[in-house]
Amino acid sequence: MKVAITTDGRSVSKQFASTKGLEIFDVQKGKATSKMLVDASAGGGYEGLIYILQNEEVEVVLCGEIKANERKELEDYGLQVFPGARGSTTSILNAYLRSLRQSNVNSHNK
Repeated sequence: MKVAITTDGRSVSKQFASTKGLEIFDVQKGKATSKMLVDASAGGGYEGLIYILQNEEVEVVLCGEIKANERKELEDYGLQVFPGARGSTTSILNAYLRSLRQSNVNSHNK
């Protein structure tokens, strides 16, 4: 699975459509196995970001604030969107991976 985090350097960007870049992680068995940085500063707004996300076959987007219409469009393309992220991209990724592992443990205990 591929997970993208909107970034303005080492921190999650405040607004989805104005992000400067994307950190895209390949996640296997609950761990990030690779990381790719994509420059999104060339413009194109959220349409340009959607193109990048689709082209890179991203399934999950972790971001700061996102407008309702932008989120809906991402979800219409089959992406899972988790807004409201704040802080370093590393801490956000680690929190997401912990939640995946916890969810797997809970699903096996039912």
